[in-house]
Amino acid sequence: MLAGGVGLLAVFWVLPYLARVADGEWMARHSELGRWEYTQDRIHRFYWYHDDFGPVGKYGGKDWAEWIVQRLPGEEDQWSCASGHKTSALESITNYSPGGERGKWPQDLPLWLAWWEQNRNKTQDQWIVDGFAAEGVVIHHPPAEEDWPTLLKVLGHVNPKDDKPAQEGDRIQPGCFKYNAFRCLRDSEFNPVQYALEAENTPELKAGLLQYHRMEQRREFWESEPGRLFGADDSYYRGVAGRPRVLEPAFRWGWGSASALACVAGVWLWRRKSRRVFPLPG
Repeated sequence: MLAGGVGLLAVFWVLPYLARVADGEWMARHSELGRWEYTQDRIHRFYWYHDDFGPVGKYGGKDWAEWIVQRLPGEEDQWSCASGHKTSALESITNYSPGGERGKWPQDLPLWLAWWEQNRNKTQDQWIVDGFAAEGVVIHHPPAEEDWPTLLKVLGHVNPKDDKPAQEGDRIQPGCFKYNAFRCLRDSEFNPVQYALEAENTPELKAGLLQYHRMEQRREFWESEPGRLFGADDSYYRGVAGRPRVLEPAFRWGWGSASALACVAGVWLWRRKSRRVFPLPG
């Protein structure tokens, strides 16, 4: 009886929650900010899904950085799919990468813990600026118009291929730099069309402009701007259409009813099979 109650509770409350991951219609109805609110709630209540490193890295703040750092010592391999690539999210949040383009585990663990102790009291936007500076990319805090060429070069940079011997002067750029360069440009009121028309564009800058355009077209980078850092205020989070009602009554009752019927049918079939295998006396 107890097991049955636990099972019904699971199908009534848990399955509808988990179904969001595969519900394309629900995803299409909700804004990026709405989906981000749902993702956070699901992770805290249930589990970290493999692809969660994407939204957590793009939109997570200091609270998510602390959440990940606290769990690092218990992880066997942060670069594996089994871990959900939590350090990839952490790199995007902090703009810090102990292993360049791709680190190693567990060698990176003490580096992350040391970095956290030194930087935990800074703001996230200061992390972004400091992360660039550590690799020789110096920008203002907050980013200014004079930083645009520098940030565009970061966006247009292509790392040497793994199977190609590195040439003298080749620079390995951390993967988190491109997204953070993009949002530094976006948040400093960068206008790519105006810049392309007015500025003298070198091949490096043209490559950066093209990459900016590609990222600008992606809904999760622009639509409701939950990843905005510089100049953000509460107005960015008001009035966004489609805030999620994670367990809407109609959705929950539909899933709950279907799941309850499936459980009843399963119990009935099991009892029939049991009677055949173990006939009752008489």
